[in-house]
Amino acid sequence: MNTLNIYSDDVNEFLTKPEGTYFDRKSERQEPNKIADLLIAFANAEGGVAAIGITNREFTGINSLTSKKINDFTQVGYDFC
Repeated sequence: MNTLNIYSDDVNEFLTKPEGTYFDRKSERQEPNKIADLLIAFANAEGGVAAIGITNREFTGINSLTSKKINDFTQVGYDFC
């Protein structure tokens, strides 16, 4: 699983881009194992982007999460797919 360094232009796109086959937003409050189905769907559709840390089209980020939960998000593909 790749993580991206994002910039202000990217944040705006992530907030406004429609969700679909290749893009989805997820709240940082989501349990990491619940992201696995989304990643599997992306893998079956030739890839996609899961933007984690967006709630109700507002950027909430992941900085408030524990380092363990951030690591859990990073490891979802390995642990649950």
